[in-house]
Amino acid sequence: MRSLTAKIMLIAGLCFCFMLGLFFIKGIVSERQRYAQQAIDEIAHDNVYPQTVMSPFIVVPVRYELCTASRATDKAAKDCTVTHYRTIYAANSQWDNRIKAAQNFRKGIYRATNYDNQITIQGRFNPDPELLKAVAGQTVLWDQARLYLALTDLRGLTQVPVITLDDKNYRFNLESQQDLGNGFPLAYSSLALGERAKNNLDFKLSLTLSGLQSFRMIPLGKSIRSSLSSNWIHPNFSGGISPQTKTISAKSTLAQWNSSYAPTINSGLLSRCLHSGAISDCEKLQAGTSRRGDSDRYGTAETARSELAPTQVQSFNLQFFQPINVYSLTDRTLKYALLFIVIIFGTFFLFEILKNLQVHPIQYALVGAAQGVFYLLLLSFSEQFSFGLAYLGSSAACVLLISWYVSYVLQGIRRALSLTVIMSGIYGTLYILLRSQQHTLMLGSVLIFLLIAVVMVLTRHINWYQVGSRKVQP
Repeated sequence: MRSLTAKIMLIAGLCFCFMLGLFFIKGIVSERQRYAQQAIDEIAHDNVYPQTVMSPFIVVPVRYELCTASRATDKAAKDCTVTHYRTIYAANSQWDNRIKAAQNFRKGIYRATNYDNQITIQGRFNPDPELLKAVAGQTVLWDQARLYLALTDLRGLTQVPVITLDDKNYRFNLESQQDLGNGFPLAYSSLALGERAKNNLDFKLSLTLSGLQSFRMIPLGKSIRSSLSSNWIHPNFSGGISPQTKTISAKSTLAQWNSSYAPTINSGLLSRCLHSGAISDCEKLQAGTSRRGDSDRYGTAETARSELAPTQVQSFNLQFFQPINVYSLTDRTLKYALLFIVIIFGTFFLFEILKNLQVHPIQYALVGAAQGVFYLLLLSFSEQFSFGLAYLGSSAACVLLISWYVSYVLQGIRRALSLTVIMSGIYGTLYILLRSQQHTLMLGSVLIFLLIAVVMVLTRHINWYQVGSRKVQP
């Protein structure tokens, strides 16, 4: 005689063992995701990093006399002077970004999203009136004034940038001799301006910049207008300033920003970083300009958002979101694994009760193992093929295997076909849940409600006291 309580405890114990196996599979998913991230990092190291571009700015060295004439005779000249950098920004500027994205870079089975961005920046530099005034103890070194173009990775420049200043074209030097300090977070190229920095300068800068996975604009000055068009239709915008307008169609993405807050905050941080070498301000500029880019290169919306404090760098970010992230989808599938094994075990248990059969614990365990292998098949095949095909193949293989096996366990093809229909419905429902991110909770709760309702209908005439005491025929 086998008691009902003992059988339920046995099934619960098998479910617990199945949960331990799920933790193992979840670890494999995390490990494969780390491998994918390492591959992306290696691609970036060998080719080009995610790009961050800062608005062009002018740096003018200013020498300050710290000693009086009487004290200067007693000290070396270098002890009596100090040089700080003063910055000149374009008060109002306009950006135009035309991005063409593709997936041309590959390492093994892993791909990275690369892009070419045709950037056009226009504006006018207005020198600070205080720099034009004669101040005792202060010498403005206009002959050393330089114009800077700062970005993450100079390898992404397909050609030397050309800037038009008052209708004359000038080429940047890709290797600058001017040291902006160890705290400055980006690489840069520069152009010697000299005395021209004293005047108002209309400029237009055009360049083509290649990058990987994400693009970030750090605006400077007083206000900025920026437009972006791209063939990538799965964008994720972050950085602290959302687009004022955006249009996403089946073929393109259009976005526009208009901000005075972001460039004002960033200009203050950069000025303090260069003028006094304030480490804290340089570190704030460093936030978000890492060559590694964002932590989740595959583009989950949760990790893509930047939580920025008001005093940190504010930027316009475009991340090339991956709509099919096999690792996040597999991880989401695992969240429903326990529910599915309970449904399958519960179906076996109902057959035992309703058809007076006997299913051995080893048979429960084998069916549970087949169900567990589904997640390994899904992970391994989705790395090689599309997620939809991997899901279809893995689920079909598991349904056919379990159905064939239970035709012997349940002593009949018709009973096995019933389980086949149930399992097919389970896998189909799970796929719908995975594809409907915004309705997952609602669909999941409805599914559980329907399952409970089905069990209640099927067992409404059962006397559970008799089930707990009767003998089950083999």
